[in-house]
Amino acid sequence: MKVLYITDLDGTLLNKKQKVSEKSREILNRLLADGLLFSVATARSPVSTLPLLEGINIRLPLVLMNGVMLYDAAEKKAIEIKAIERDTACRTIDIFERCGCPPYVYGYDDGIYLEYKKIHRPESAAFFSERREGYKRLERCSEYDLSRPVIYINMMGEERIMSEIKNKLRDVSGIRYAYYPDNYDMGLWFLEVFGAGADKGLGAARLAEITGAERIAAFGDNYNDLPLLEKADLSFAPAGSPEEVRSAADAVIAENDRDSVAKCIETLYKVYGGSA
Repeated sequence: MKVLYITDLDGTLLNKKQKVSEKSREILNRLLADGLLFSVATARSPVSTLPLLEGINIRLPLVLMNGVMLYDAAEKKAIEIKAIERDTACRTIDIFERCGCPPYVYGYDDGIYLEYKKIHRPESAAFFSERREGYKRLERCSEYDLSRPVIYINMMGEERIMSEIKNKLRDVSGIRYAYYPDNYDMGLWFLEVFGAGADKGLGAARLAEITGAERIAAFGDNYNDLPLLEKADLSFAPAGSPEEVRSAADAVIAENDRDSVAKCIETLYKVYGGSA
């Protein structure tokens, strides 16, 4: 029975320096050479994901942007995308703007477009500056261009403001959203909106279908990982994850700074090989 091993990045596979350690890289590459079915499921876009995975010989598509996109890292292109309906995107954007938070809006047309009306935090300015070349277009706008498919709408900020917007989004049909604290700045919360046909769990299930895997072993540490853990046959959360996430997992492993994901996969693979 073939098993797909799939992990979140931040707070899970990545250490506290936001890197895959040399030890984890060595373990994964050794197992991948032996036939391990391995991928990642992250809220990150291709622009910020690919540099983190350099030197890891992943052959499977990646589940990106909370399941919005299956992405071929070798070919550097999206295989499948779940877009938001145009009218739904307009309504969602309007809610953000009425709350004083014009969002970051991602579109896709043979590459990722990112538009924003204002940069809300200094960290965002640095983030965009460092990754500008990875986008097909990244620019400030006076009005959002919704002529191409909208795939992702997000914002980050204080919990009070993000919670207010999240509560208003409950009345919008045709979307899902992920709402969770930043792994690196505990005063910051993310609110990420995507089409109703997407989440990490659905992305992992689609990847299992593509690969012929009959079971899924998954790793995650935050609230947006709950759909992934719920979809998995075996699920694991690092120590230090929120209680709700740890309760949803079948087992709790060591914290992410101790190569716990790679070591757990190594143990499972020794026992089961490609099956579990």
